[in-house]
Amino acid sequence: MIEIGNRIAYDLRELSQKLQLSERTIRKYINSGKIQAFKLGLKYYVTQEAIDQYFDTSSWEWDSLK
Repeated sequence: MIEIGNRIAYDLRELSQKLQLSERTIRKYINSGKIQAFKLGLKYYVTQEAIDQYFDTSSWEWDSLK
């Protein structure tokens, strides 16, 4: 986890552990535009805001599981 100003960002390894998804799945989400990410050095990072946005916009998927 890194802090940039008042924002928190996770690398793919941390995010995969946090969301219990594989790094490969997260990379697919990034490549397809489902999750926004940025590259800093050799690593990709995803902000907490991008994670929140993903879950807000994909809430219909969660609703259909109820």
